Amino acid sequence: MLALFEFEPDTELPVHSHPHEQVGYVLAGSLQIGAGDATCRLGPGDVYVAPPNAPHAAVSGPDGATVLDVFSPPREDFV
Repeated sequence: MLALFEFEPDTELPVHSHPHEQVGYVLAGSLQIGAGDATCRLGPGDVYVAPPNAPHAAVSGPDGATVLDVFSPPREDFV
């Protein structure tokens, strides 16, 4: 399942997890993503992976962020 997200500047996505594998591609802006004690800042062209059931969080940068996520299997809560 593909999902396009457009985040306003400084949008916080709190720690969450889901049974779906998630792969994301940053199209524009920036995103700080964290898992456990590790965090990294991502920009256009960067990719991230969240394994199934792995707690993760994110905050969009000062210019917001546009992200294309791939979920497998498809997320029932997004249909």
